[in-house]
Amino acid sequence: MFREGKDKFFEEKDRLGVIEINKLIEKSKKESKTPIIIGRSINLKTISITDKYYIHIEPEKVFKQYNLRTLEDIVNNYNEIKSLIENKSPEEVQHIMLFKYKIRLNFLRTIQSVKNSLDKDAKKLNNYKSMTSGEIYDEIISKF
Repeated sequence: MFREGKDKFFEEKDRLGVIEINKLIEKSKKESKTPIIIGRSINLKTISITDKYYIHIEPEKVFKQYNLRTLEDIVNNYNEIKSLIENKSPEEVQHIMLFKYKIRLNFLRTIQSVKNSLDKDAKKLNNYKSMTSGEIYDEIISKF
């Protein structure tokens, strides 16, 4: 429900692999097309980027999205997770919960941890422009 588009992105990313994605970006540049990369799920250190944007999202919105996604994942996989917890070591449970079920280990995540995480990300992305998704869209469109 919440991640349908996101899941398709990760499936395509996994299918293509980072090398193939880089090839597509280089091909676009050679054809005088402007590649636009959204998100931080690709290793951008290997890609030459002109403009960098950081989507500004209110912490309360991230808090709700994160916790609702986690709750949905728990509900959708309840029986398997219950069996996993009953039959596996804590280390195995943690890894399987995250990688198989995409369930984050901090549920219910606090608003303060969300704010701290967003602040930490913002510091790492100090050479990025912090804008809303609408502002980023308008700026990109204005370049064409």
